[in-house]
Amino acid sequence: MAFASVRVSKRGACLPCGCVLNTSVCVWQLRMTVEFRPDTNDCQALTPGGLVLRSSSILALVALLAAQPLSAQENETIVTLSVGPSFVDFEFGGFGAAVARLSISRGFTRRTGGELSTFVVAPLGRASAQPGCVVGGACETRTTPSLLFGQLASLFADAGETGLRATVGAGAVSSAGSEGFENRSSLAGLAGLDWSPNSNNRFAPTFSFRFLQLAKPIAGARQLILPGIGFSF
Repeated sequence: MAFASVRVSKRGACLPCGCVLNTSVCVWQLRMTVEFRPDTNDCQALTPGGLVLRSSSILALVALLAAQPLSAQENETIVTLSVGPSFVDFEFGGFGAAVARLSISRGFTRRTGGELSTFVVAPLGRASAQPGCVVGGACETRTTPSLLFGQLASLFADAGETGLRATVGAGAVSSAGSEGFENRSSLAGLAGLDWSPNSNNRFAPTFSFRFLQLAKPIAGARQLILPGIGFSF
């Protein structure tokens, strides 16, 4: 490995300024010569000033390399598409459902960040009923929604190097295709958990789980569960 040795000539004497990783210039009023040479015995006879200079250069280089990946990670924006099965418990019965969720996350620090997401829950069935209907009276038909959808905003924190990520936040949920129900939308609080394997592969799958508690029931449903397997791009 080549080192830069700065020698200052003064009245025929050769005074080494030290061996450093990068070319350095010793401030002197006399003539200076900068030479690149392999490691020699000159490097073993460092003056106190040269030793401090080399140590400072090494520490600065290590700090720069350590900070570079962290900066890239903090500023990285990740888009994830997740799909999975679920279950919705309506007033007139429960149905299996398909879930799709699209999220955009960005780190604030190495371990924390924020996420915006939108989701769709499609029940695999619908139910209709006429509660309180009597013969000869006016009857109202109630039909469960054919679609539930919403938008969520949350904060997350990573649990060290385990690949786990805890999420908390809030959002709004709406429904489409329902009849006879007073509430077709509601605010919701959420708690979630993500896990992804420790891999440098950006396209490694992420396993996610979101639990939503509705402030008002929609067709009798008070909770929504959004599990999924996602891929980032």
